[in-house]
Amino acid sequence: MEETNLNEVILNETIPNKKALWDPKNFLVMSVFLSFLPAGILYSLNYGRVGNRKKKNISLVLSLLGFILFIVALIFIPIIIPITMINLIAKLLGTGINIVVGIYLKNNQEKIFKEHIKNGGNKASFVVPILLSIIVWVIIFLLPTPYDSIQDNKVVFDGDEVYYTESVAVEEAEKLGEFLREVEFFRDEDDRCVKIDKNEGIYIFSFGILKEYIDDADILNIASVLCEYLPNEVFNGEEVEVHLCDENFKPLKKINLE
Repeated sequence: MEETNLNEVILNETIPNKKALWDPKNFLVMSVFLSFLPAGILYSLNYGRVGNRKKKNISLVLSLLGFILFIVALIFIPIIIPITMINLIAKLLGTGINIVVGIYLKNNQEKIFKEHIKNGGNKASFVVPILLSIIVWVIIFLLPTPYDSIQDNKVVFDGDEVYYTESVAVEEAEKLGEFLREVEFFRDEDDRCVKIDKNEGIYIFSFGILKEYIDDADILNIASVLCEYLPNEVFNGEEVEVHLCDENFKPLKKINLE
């Protein structure tokens, strides 16, 4: 028997539906404040509750695949976007996609839901949405991202940026930036990003290079000179390590003063 269109099933009342449906208005809210994944799951379950298993399965698979592709896209952003714009681009992209998908899910089932209520149907409980939201938040919180090593705290010197962690005072980051500008590590023709951290009493100065230059003699010489001068010129004689990193401040090589 050919599957009946879902709208026709509801509008013509050919199938009695006593199961409660989730209000599509909540899909948009969930998408904006959480992600489109829990909204997409509820959207799929609504189809199942009115007897359309085919659309339920298709929409469920698309929701899961879409969320996976969404995460993959965020992971690959650092490869094509400069580090100075990563956080902004990721937030804008994530928010935009969630809003667009949320609007689609809401509009697509709004008429069906209104007819369901008009015909005596009920609204579904929020227990499942809340549980789904908690699960999604836990997954997002535990999921490692390329942005974990990138700090929101920074000081800017004519386009050059010094990122610093909570272990480092802003005054120390400013002093570091001034020193790098004096020794022309920060130059007018290039915008550079560096990061300063402190772990177990040791300052960690990181700057990015292309991987093919990891053993370049000039780069290693610069790192060694910085390792020698930073302790006394910037950090009051405290120990400093210099890390050569990729564009996301992931360490590639550590330089110590011997």
